[in-house]
This record gives sequence, C-alpha cells and structure tokens, in this order.
Amino acid sequence: MGNGHLECLVLCNLGMTYDSLARFDEAQDHFEAALAIARAMGDRRREGQFLSYVGLLHAHRAKFHDARHCLDASEELLQAASDRMSLGILFCARAETEHLAGVPDAARAALRAADIIATEVTAGPDSELGLALARVRNLLRHEQR
Repeated sequence: MGNGHLECLVLCNLGMTYDSLARFDEAQDHFEAALAIARAMGDRRREGQFLSYVGLLHAHRAKFHDARHCLDASEELLQAASDRMSLGILFCARAETEHLAGVPDAARAALRAADIIATEVTAGPDSELGLALARVRNLLRHEQR
C-alpha cells in the first residue's frame, strides 16, 4: 500500500474518531483531506467509502439533505466498484441517517438491505459491518420503545 493510501486511511480513521466525539468540524476537516487524496489518486472505491462517512457526519449535524446527497454518491461509487462490504456499511449509515431524520420506515429498509449484504459477505459480528449493524439495530430498538 502506497503512502497516499495509508495517509487517506489514517485521515479517515481520525475523522471517524472526531465524529464519534461530536467534534464535527475536526471530523469534516479529516474526511475532506482523505477525500482529496482518494480523488487525486483516482481511487473511486475509497472515495465511495469516505463519502458514506461524510454522509453520516452530516446526519449527526442534522444536515439531512447533505447526508443523503453524500450517501447517494457513495452508493453509486461503491456499486460501480462492486464493494459489497462497504455497501453494507453504507446502508447502515443510511439507516442511522433516516433514524436521526425521523423516517423510521426508510431506516428499517436500509437496515434490511445492510442485513442482506452482511449475510452475502458473511460479515462477522466483530467486522466493521457487524459492528455498524449492531449499532443501528440498537438505535432502532430504542425507537420502538
């Protein structure tokens, strides 16, 4: 793996960390830097992956139009790259986005899509997809109470 690939993965991981800490400006800075590197390298698959994280960041900021725009672009790139695992993670981000936007039917539909992919790719519970599924299931479970 070249330095550019490693650098954009580190930047993306930092973005996810800052997002989880609700330090959204710092998260966005890191995601944008990772996206710029992926785009400069012509790495459409990583661009799709990173756009799904940016979409979820927008959802955490209650910018649902921006979130959906990023998630749609991510889905298009990941479909073209045939990256099923990342598509599953994307659908988890979409489920969380729709949950936060107050659209429970869309959240459940996205969760079903993620579950189908997780079964197809045999994602384990400790994989990124398995952990994302557990987080979204927990969110939706609380919605039903």
